[in-house]
Amino acid sequence: MRHTDSRLIMTTLAALALAPLLVVAGGVLFRAEGGPGGDAAAAPVVGPVPDDPAERVAVARARVERLPGDWTAWTALGHAYLDTAGHGGDPALLDEADAAFERSLAERGEGNADALAGRSATAGARHEFTLARDLGERAVAADPYDAAARGVLADALLELGEYEAGFAQVQRMLDLRPDVASYSRASYVFELRGDPDGARSAMERALALATTPDDAEFAAFHLADLASGHGDLDAAERYLDEGLRRAPGSTELLLGRARVLAARGDEAGASAAYRRVVEELPDADHHVEYGEFLESRGRVALAREHYTAADAATARATAAGVVPDVEVALHLADRGRAAEALAVAERQYAQRRSIDVEDAYAWALHAAGRHEEALEHVRAAQRLGTRDALVSYHRGMIEAALGLTPAARASLQEALELDPHFSARHAPIARQTLADLARSG
Repeated sequence: MRHTDSRLIMTTLAALALAPLLVVAGGVLFRAEGGPGGDAAAAPVVGPVPDDPAERVAVARARVERLPGDWTAWTALGHAYLDTAGHGGDPALLDEADAAFERSLAERGEGNADALAGRSATAGARHEFTLARDLGERAVAADPYDAAARGVLADALLELGEYEAGFAQVQRMLDLRPDVASYSRASYVFELRGDPDGARSAMERALALATTPDDAEFAAFHLADLASGHGDLDAAERYLDEGLRRAPGSTELLLGRARVLAARGDEAGASAAYRRVVEELPDADHHVEYGEFLESRGRVALAREHYTAADAATARATAAGVVPDVEVALHLADRGRAAEALAVAERQYAQRRSIDVEDAYAWALHAAGRHEEALEHVRAAQRLGTRDALVSYHRGMIEAALGLTPAARASLQEALELDPHFSARHAPIARQTLADLARSG
C-alpha cells in the first residue's frame, strides 16, 4: 500500500453515478441505501465538463468572467484548479483553488457545502489535515446529505489516524451516493484493515462505474497497485491495459506500467517508462522511485541526479505552502539524512498518529540509531492489520538491528511473500539480510 494522498484527494473529484453495494469490512458494514438529498445535494452543474484539466479551468474561468456573482461557477473553478494541481503536480495552483472557493463562500456563505468541501480538499493537498478535518466538519454541517462533504471529512480523519470516525464517514458517504468516489474510499478502508479481496472488489465496482477517462485511470491504477502489491503482476498488467484503453496517454498508468516492467526485469522498458513519467509529472516521489530503480541497476550517477531533482521538487512544494509529509521523511532516511528525516517525521507525529506517520517515524528513528523507539512505532503502524510489504520490511530491519533474529526473519519473509518486488532499493536488502541472518544462526 503506497501513501494515500493521491487517492484521497482525487476521489473527491470523481464523477457521480449510482449502484448498489453490500460488503462487510472488519465490523464496518458498507451498504448503499441512498438517502435524502442524494443527487439533489450534488454540486450544481455549470455546463459540459471537458476531459482535459486545463480546458476545465478555461471553461470555468470564462463562466466566472461572465457571471462573477455565480457562486456555483466559482466553486467549479476551484475544483478545476484543484484537479489540475493533482494532475500536473503544480502546488502553486492550490492557492488559486482556495481563492476561488473563498470567492464562492463570499457570494454564498450559508449552506455552501461544496465550497467548504473544496477548501477541505485543498488543505488536505497541502497536508494540513487538522484544518482539512475542521473544514470537512463545516461542510457536513452545512449539508449533511452532501456525499462529497462526507468524503473529504473521511479523508482528513483517516490521515489524522482517527480511523473509526473516518470509517463511519465512508459508510455514510456510501449510504448517500454509491459512486466512484465512495467505492474508492471503501476500497481503501478494506486495504487498511488487511482485506485485499474486499479492497479489490470495491475498486472493481468503481472501475465499472467510471464514465470519464479520469475515473477509469484512477480505478485502474489502484487496482494494478493492489495486484502488484500482493505479487500478482499478470493481474496488474490486465488492469493497466484496461485503464490505458479507456485513458490513453495517462501518466499515472504509465507509472504502473514502469513498476510492472521493472518487476519483470525489463530494464530498458522500465527505464523508458519512468523517464516519461518524470518528464510529464516531475514530483519528488516519481524522481525518487526512478532514482532507486536506476541505482538498483548500478547507474548511481544518474540516480543521484534524480534524487537532487526530488529535493528541488520538495523545495518548490514547500515554498508553495505544502507541508513536507511522510514520504519526504522516508526518502531522507533512505538517503542517510537521519536528522532531516526525524525533523519531518516528528512534526507529523506531533499532529497526527496515522499508520503512515507511525511507519515513517519508526524508519527515521531507525536511521538515527534509536531502534527500540522505532520498534514501538512500527508496531503501531500495523495496528489495523494492514498488509504492507514496505512496513513489514521496516519492522524486520528494525528487529534485526535489535538482535531479534526470529522476529526479523518472520517480518522480512512476510514482506517478500506479500510482494517480492515491493521496492527496487529495499527488496534486495531484505533478501540479503535474510541470508545474513540465516548464516548467523
